[in-house]
Amino acid sequence: MRSPARRWLASPRAALISVALASFRVQLALLLALLLALPTAAQDGGASSDAANPHAAVGATEGASTAQSTGTAPGTSPDASTDAASNTSASTAPTPASAQKPAVAVAIATSAPLLAAVYAGTRIVAVGDHGVVLLSDDGGKTFRQARSVPTRALLTGLSFVDAQHGWACGHDGLILVTADGGETWAIQHEDLDGDKPLFAIHFRDVQHGFAVGLFNAALRSDDGGAHWTPFTLINGPAEDKHLYGIFGHGDALYIAAEGGTLYRSTDAGASWTEVQTSNPGSFWSGVVLRSGTVLAVGQRGHVFVSHDNGAGWSEVPSHTDQSLTDAVELNDGSVLITGLAGVSLHSSDEGQTFVLAARGDRAPLFTALPQAGAAALLFGGNGVIDSH
Repeated sequence: MRSPARRWLASPRAALISVALASFRVQLALLLALLLALPTAAQDGGASSDAANPHAAVGATEGASTAQSTGTAPGTSPDASTDAASNTSASTAPTPASAQKPAVAVAIATSAPLLAAVYAGTRIVAVGDHGVVLLSDDGGKTFRQARSVPTRALLTGLSFVDAQHGWACGHDGLILVTADGGETWAIQHEDLDGDKPLFAIHFRDVQHGFAVGLFNAALRSDDGGAHWTPFTLINGPAEDKHLYGIFGHGDALYIAAEGGTLYRSTDAGASWTEVQTSNPGSFWSGVVLRSGTVLAVGQRGHVFVSHDNGAGWSEVPSHTDQSLTDAVELNDGSVLITGLAGVSLHSSDEGQTFVLAARGDRAPLFTALPQAGAAALLFGGNGVIDSH
């Protein structure tokens, strides 16, 4: 077993130190140099452990973008005219003094690295490096930056339960809340005691949510994020595994973790079961299809499928060894999986088989949003990318 220090050196946070640089070739060169300097990982045939996981990437220096500050002071609450549920979400607990600096207006915001995107009603919300939050009200044709974001940290995860109420997470243990569809954000949680990035966040309604991250970090809230409490996934001794993604809907929830591990809940997160698959690498994300089929994806092209609510898993050939970053069900019922180096997989049979495609520009793809039919809007290391 690698020590925590060696695992951290081989972690995705160290590997994508150049993710916000304008040239992907420069990013790739820096990544290669860094990988050559890292110790060899013990898993997945000697591949570097999660070396390019975008959710753990480090942003470039703040001077990389020509910008002016547009944010309000850290901890500013969303619009006070929101309803009672909004007030519970955004302002029940006072926001402590924060070390964060407000986000800035980026010259070409749509080119900023974007790691997560969701629908808030019909609005598209995407988050990424330097605290960038992008909004689109025309189906992704045009984007603008949010009016007020109280951080310049890398934002890695996003969850909305309706058109108004949403949460984002990121580095510095940050959890942000909005009650006006992403226009303005406030800090609900941060942790500057060491390096404790959060990689994913999931709310099942306006009150109940979870956030997960580095070294087994797991938080839950039952009051709209006003208070966050650490929780243990399983009783007894447990490895200090990185938790990269959380997905599902209703009572069925899954956490994607390193070492081929998935955590499964059938009671809306009240209890969890550890499921060890044959995957030698790490899972980064997944999706529960409308049919109930579950897919989990991750490092070095591994795709696993479950037809029994996550109890048993089998691998599906992906025809690639590029790491896979996310999986989404499109409006026509097909499945799209995004990946690094411009790779994507498409399935029209609920994940039983996949067709591999690769972009000529090799732009890293981090996530996608369904559009009409089999279309999807892509997001990645180069920002908003043309439709699939």
